[in-house]
Amino acid sequence: MLYNLVCEFAHTILEEKPVHVSRYFAGRDIHSEPVAWGKFSMVEAEKRLLARALLDPDNQHFVLLSESCVPVRHFEYVYN
Repeated sequence: MLYNLVCEFAHTILEEKPVHVSRYFAGRDIHSEPVAWGKFSMVEAEKRLLARALLDPDNQHFVLLSESCVPVRHFEYVYN
């Protein structure tokens, strides 16, 4: 496999676990805390994502994207 996904989804007040829009994200989420743009909570969220990703020794490179990021190139182009 070329890549792994690790996601942090916002939880609603009524849900203990996030409701996934896509089945591709099921089982790939980590514990979520409220995050505010430009605050230290973003750093903490990135640390949680990287800590989870580093559990797999095959992971060597990391790309952090937000919900508003739109990749300009296909993943395989960036990977190669």
